[in-house]
Amino acid sequence: MDIKITDEALNDVAQIINYIAKENPFAAQKLQNKLYKAFKRIGAFPYSGLDQSIFKRHVRSILCDQNMIFYYISHDSITIIGVLGKGQSKDHLLSRSHEMP
Repeated sequence: MDIKITDEALNDVAQIINYIAKENPFAAQKLQNKLYKAFKRIGAFPYSGLDQSIFKRHVRSILCDQNMIFYYISHDSITIIGVLGKGQSKDHLLSRSHEMP
């Protein structure tokens, strides 16, 4: 399936990576690679993520290390809507408005 990544999700990844890179650039690069591999896995196995519809309709999530990737599936694509780092609340992420099926 085609994978789309919102600007907010790309910003989430950048913030997480930049935060980690301050202390450990190698770990930041390693995590960035893992996150993008996880995005590809979502494309291959879109229904493997946990259903998060209790928080927002049609949203699913997977865990990558200590980061939660949120996405939704439409008829022809998957849209990554955000990535939360360890300890971040999902409230601000789930309040984002997106065109969802």
